[in-house]
Amino acid sequence: HGKVFTAIHGERANLFTAETAADWMARQGKDRRAFLDRYNSFAVQVRLRGADALAQAYVIESVPSFVVAGRYRTDLDMTQGYERLLSTVDQLVRKAAAEQRAKR
Repeated sequence: HGKVFTAIHGERANLFTAETAADWMARQGKDRRAFLDRYNSFAVQVRLRGADALAQAYVIESVPSFVVAGRYRTDLDMTQGYERLLSTVDQLVRKAAAEQRAKR
């Protein structure tokens, strides 16, 4: 995960198509064909479509973004800093847990 994050955000690598991702994987010493076989598999495609649907439903436009309990979304732009982002996520988790307890 770290290498992919660095490639996209640090090196501005285009990993957004199967072909460009496979090329990048080959440069990392991985088997290009094996990557494409897995990437194009039914199971991976179902998960990718599901992830895209969630990102659209929650209006995820940047990383890191967090959705807590399917109700609350926050991201770095909203909180203007990593410390505040994590603190906000903690607060939202506590709030969601309290709401869940109150429903019981």
